[in-house]
Amino acid sequence: MEPCENAANMHIAAFPHGAPCWLDIAATGRVAAARFYSDLFGWEVMESTMPDGHVYSVLGSAGKRLGIAYQLKPEQKAAGVTPHWEIYFRVDDCDTAAAKAVESGGTILAGPMEISTLGRMASIRDLEGAVFSIWQPRSHQGAQVWREPDAPTWVELAARDTAKAAAFYASFLGWNVAEQVHPQAGIYRRFSVAGSDWGGLIQMNDQWGDMPSHWSVYFQASDVDATAARVKELGGSWFVPPFDAPPVGRIAMMADPQGAGFYIIRLTA
Repeated sequence: MEPCENAANMHIAAFPHGAPCWLDIAATGRVAAARFYSDLFGWEVMESTMPDGHVYSVLGSAGKRLGIAYQLKPEQKAAGVTPHWEIYFRVDDCDTAAAKAVESGGTILAGPMEISTLGRMASIRDLEGAVFSIWQPRSHQGAQVWREPDAPTWVELAARDTAKAAAFYASFLGWNVAEQVHPQAGIYRRFSVAGSDWGGLIQMNDQWGDMPSHWSVYFQASDVDATAARVKELGGSWFVPPFDAPPVGRIAMMADPQGAGFYIIRLTA
């Protein structure tokens, strides 16, 4: 992971087209998942009921929303969907972006569809099978906090062919992609929109085994080692223990008690 070294804290009013803008945690136990992240990061949790009757746990930090936890449906579990963090990318026009994604080789899994008065969304599978969503805001602009302590700060796609993946996403999200040398994975690709870096693409090699391509989120921690230890205390596990990644910072790859993976990072800059 090679984020922009001078990334500043961001109080989000509106995300630009192509930027990650919201997070969902899909869980087999919604309440337990929300409690885990609340205990880990100090997040606030508020129950919310949609007009269709579905109940969600709204997750926030210092009064600012950053995502929700929701219960996986029986049909999702039957289809093999496991607990995971899902990333939404902001788009100006959901239908146009979804159509362009299909033209570039993606597959629409759901939508485009209206979510109450909040916005319009579609769920998409990319060329290697990684799943993500796009969001056209109406009353709901997305997360209200980004790149702050105990908040999302970076997103990353792990793929077998990051050059091909970068071209796919750039075709409908308008990314500008820059390349740099990664000490383990070779070429790391950062993507930016509106003049700011938001995430990257890391090349999967033999060390990844048969793990499928996937999106991940990084949360900022003031002390990676202490936060990683707390993950274990709360019943989570480690995929990759804390390690230094100069000049970026210190990183660890974690899993919550239900198996959803995420990263924690302390930025050097």
